[in-house]
Amino acid sequence: MMNNLGISYSETQNPIIIEIDFPPGIIGRLYEVGIKSNNVYRIRVQLIEVPNGLLYTLTSPEYKKLDKKNTNPRLTGFPPVQSSGIRVILLDTIDGRPPRDVKIYTNGCFYKSSVKYTALPIIKPIKKTTQQPKSKCRRSLFKN
Repeated sequence: MMNNLGISYSETQNPIIIEIDFPPGIIGRLYEVGIKSNNVYRIRVQLIEVPNGLLYTLTSPEYKKLDKKNTNPRLTGFPPVQSSGIRVILLDTIDGRPPRDVKIYTNGCFYKSSVKYTALPIIKPIKKTTQQPKSKCRRSLFKN
């Protein structure tokens, strides 16, 4: 169910996975990824890169579920890698009910990339670079 406050889920189906692929030609260096929600208290964030897959994973710690101050988890401490997308896994809620009003936010730098991937028979993909990426740092809020 979608509303102006974010996305809500009608049933509990653990884990709920939200995957965000950056537009073609855009890569990100993320410093922070977080959730704003009424009841989500644990998340896992994976940095992904096409075509190689998973680059890095961070998981928020476990807290007392009934302590409402532990909602809205955020993760920092990502390594200096450039990803082409993120996967956010909603692990748990404070009330055992489906996640409500979920919004994802990021803090990082996003670059235009000219990296092209070419697959050769029996050989792993190789990267061809035609120019250096230009830096533009910005904060993003993704609504699902």
